[in-house]
Amino acid sequence: GTANGKRVQALGGAKNHAVVMPDADLDNAVSALMGAAFGSCGERCMAISVAVCVGDETADTVVAKLKAEIADLKVGPGTDVSNHMGPLITGEHYDKVRGYVDLGVKEGADLVADGRGLAVSGHENGFFLGPCLFDNVTADMRIHQEEIFGPVLCVVRAESEEQAMQIIDDHEYGNGTCIFTRDGEAARYFADNIKVGMVGINVPLPVPVAYHSFGGWKRSLFGDLYAYGPDSVRFYTRRKTITQRWPSGGVREKAQFSFPGRQSRELGYNRCPAVPENAMRLALLLILVAAPLASAEDAANPFAAVEVAPGIYQLGNTNEGFALNEPADFVGGGVGLLVGDEYIVMIDDVMEPT
Repeated sequence: GTANGKRVQALGGAKNHAVVMPDADLDNAVSALMGAAFGSCGERCMAISVAVCVGDETADTVVAKLKAEIADLKVGPGTDVSNHMGPLITGEHYDKVRGYVDLGVKEGADLVADGRGLAVSGHENGFFLGPCLFDNVTADMRIHQEEIFGPVLCVVRAESEEQAMQIIDDHEYGNGTCIFTRDGEAARYFADNIKVGMVGINVPLPVPVAYHSFGGWKRSLFGDLYAYGPDSVRFYTRRKTITQRWPSGGVREKAQFSFPGRQSRELGYNRCPAVPENAMRLALLLILVAAPLASAEDAANPFAAVEVAPGIYQLGNTNEGFALNEPADFVGGGVGLLVGDEYIVMIDDVMEPT
């Protein structure tokens, strides 16, 4: 696609890690891991398939709690709402996932919970695989490197948050990740530095709400735009930026032989020399928060003026001026600035269909 000048929006594979810190609420972390690893039988791109426990004590506690929870997990037909997990999608996929469990045993990981022998009464030929839990998985094992897409949770042990993050960063996929902790500093460091596209803090499945876009990093996403949300609009449109200026009649202006100053370029307006710089800053700051000041009558008039500072007015439909913040309304909008009777500057951003 890109070789032919086309936009590409394609999701790749995933291997989502959850870091469990020693200070985390381990009961809640285990409950979250159970749902994130075994919900939908692990057949979803945001499933947590690796728990990276920091410290052996943390890992031992998490594994013991997970084993106890798995023993109470009910597997059966999806038509029975009392069941927690149903069958895998096809016989071929059942064989593939079971093959990964066999592989993990051969690679030397400890199979703490083995779901291969599960039989569901009345559905003996169904594609039912019970939840599987591996401990002491290492980063070089294939069950850690490859996406299994089934009810298989691997526990990897790390000595520090930095080591846990390095394990995640070194993986070829960077779809989603999360950290369980009560430490705000550890959470902020993790969120700021991890090389993954979607990050949760005490949230096991960090799927963003629809007005944000969905997608990962590295080999979890191909193309420069995410799925749904604002990026889905950008994918099917192209941006047009319109700059307008309407000097007052009878005002003679001097020719300008250089670009406006750095501040003027960044803020997107031409500064009137007669107006103090701090007043212009105030005007631009207030424009960003002035929408509630506009009445319904003003909003209906595209050239209505709202006074945002003494002698300084915002012009333009204020609702339309914020249109780019609303994914459902992508036709663009603009704002204007009137200082005394010297300048009116209008900036429009329009997303046109390609």
